[in-house]
Amino acid sequence: MKKSMKRLKGEDAFDQFYSKLYPGRWDELKRALLSEKNYVAYYNPYLVQDYEGEKKSSHLYEKKEWDAPSFIGELKNYYLLDYASTLPVKALEVNSHDTVIDLCAAPGGKSLMIMGHNPLSLVCNDLSHQRLQRLKKTMQDYLPTEQREKITYTKRDASKWGLFEKNVYSKTLLDAPCSSERHFLEKKELMQDWSEGRSRRLAMLQFSLLAAAIDITQSGGSVVYSTCSISHWENDEVIRKALKKREGKFEVLPLSLEDESERTEFGIQFLPDKSKFGPFYLCKLRIC
Repeated sequence: MKKSMKRLKGEDAFDQFYSKLYPGRWDELKRALLSEKNYVAYYNPYLVQDYEGEKKSSHLYEKKEWDAPSFIGELKNYYLLDYASTLPVKALEVNSHDTVIDLCAAPGGKSLMIMGHNPLSLVCNDLSHQRLQRLKKTMQDYLPTEQREKITYTKRDASKWGLFEKNVYSKTLLDAPCSSERHFLEKKELMQDWSEGRSRRLAMLQFSLLAAAIDITQSGGSVVYSTCSISHWENDEVIRKALKKREGKFEVLPLSLEDESERTEFGIQFLPDKSKFGPFYLCKLRIC
């Protein structure tokens, strides 16, 4: 009788798993994940102020170093983000007639940018009370009263949202909980318990969240799915499973490649060995 093989844990398991996903590339990618992060500033559109840095897109500017955001009167001047993480909002193409939901909204940078497009309404949801309070503080610091009044805050399990509402929202953002490999590499104390099963378990949760996002979005509406993971299981494979389990319910829309981005089977991604930004993955769906 064969002895059962003990599953690897920790950094050895981590390296083995990702070297298989990125053969010939993993060592360089791992070094890049450990390098200093780059940020862009989303300048508050509700303030009159001078912009600094190189313009990336509307209200987004890049430069090498940024001071901490500060108040100009009652509102803060800018919010710092990874440029790649701003692209889901761009992909949503929010207009003033849209009813929008951000299913995993905290800490709030994407919700803040959504409000910059002046939607009809926005639901900001997060299962964590602490994270939701942080998001509310962000909205208070950056948005005038009339804009904050368009926001509803909820603390639900987003994977079960489809049990309560169907075909309600015109635009849905799902920036899903994920492996956050960069965080694990930076926090060595977390790495000791890492195993391959973590990514696969998260992929199951991500599919449940995406299925709910599809169910609550109106026909003709859009869902943007994103993660900061580099695991294929949590990115394209989640979309592949949804195509099978929600067959005929949606179609994948092509996204334009951005500078330094790479095309995947269903979306695009930024990986920091080839880009100043990321890691980040996104895919856009149109509900049928």
